[in-house]
Amino acid sequence: MLSTRFQFIEDDFAHLKGKRWIVFNAENPEQIAALKHLNPTIYQTFAPAVSVLQSAGYNVVQSVPSDFDAAVVLLSKAKALSRHLIATAQQCTNSGFVIVDGQKDAGIDPILKDLRKRTSIGGAVSKAHGKIAWFTGDVNLSDYLDIPKQLEDGFKTVAGVFSADAADPASQLLLSVLPRLTGTVADLGAGWGYLTRNLTEIPTKRVIAVEADHRAIEIARVNVPSDKVEFVWADATVWRTGEVLDTVVMNPPFHNFGKADPGIGIDFIKTAVRSLKPRGDCYIVANRHLPYEQTLTELFQNVSEVTKDNRFKVLYASKPKQKAEI
Repeated sequence: MLSTRFQFIEDDFAHLKGKRWIVFNAENPEQIAALKHLNPTIYQTFAPAVSVLQSAGYNVVQSVPSDFDAAVVLLSKAKALSRHLIATAQQCTNSGFVIVDGQKDAGIDPILKDLRKRTSIGGAVSKAHGKIAWFTGDVNLSDYLDIPKQLEDGFKTVAGVFSADAADPASQLLLSVLPRLTGTVADLGAGWGYLTRNLTEIPTKRVIAVEADHRAIEIARVNVPSDKVEFVWADATVWRTGEVLDTVVMNPPFHNFGKADPGIGIDFIKTAVRSLKPRGDCYIVANRHLPYEQTLTELFQNVSEVTKDNRFKVLYASKPKQKAEI
């Protein structure tokens, strides 16, 4: 963990105390407690993490100005995203001081091995199942920068978003059984816009695409250039619509920063209940082992399984029950 390793290289940048710092990919305040005295700006694109960090008093951004003196990059488990953040950190510090920190399961060893081929690495302290190191100077990292990936059917994705290499098979299964929806539809957890674009091609009146990852919602705007769509960067578990909806579709995540959390899907369902008309419909696709049927039965009058394969199931629920606010 960064706060555990940071103290071992702190003397190497004493000259930068009081200067402008930026931290890439911090998930929570505890992770960066050792940096708080530096008053860093935080680059984070995941809405729930942004909310937590802002509540702790940090300035959190989704685009990076190029006027920092030092940067800290906390590696993602997505290798391409980690490389992109390192290159961005070097750019925004004008080839200044860049600290790279990561767990072994996030690929810190191959990242540092590659950087050693390009420049001199300082620090390289191993502790708490990870490593921390730093470099400075005008290193050529142009190949680290992410270029949007072109998929079939004209879709583009960027590094680090969910299912960046192809349309998620669960979303494909859900799409295969959706009827020709009408009215106003919300796509909760819209990602880079696979379901959203397909929802605009049926008789829907409006589609509201709700997505927590700012990088995903920005590439979704590129993928779905439709006047039908309202893009909302928000945590779908707590999102509140300003109108009642006819239908909600969802392929909710069940991991939070790599840790399994089926409660996310349950909270997506609760958002649907809050948002739908009394006779509204909800379609959800999920891994077969996830126990969403109980929650759906508690919150909707009608619940059924539409289809399933060896990995996923599509559930349909209609007519939310009139309950106290959830």
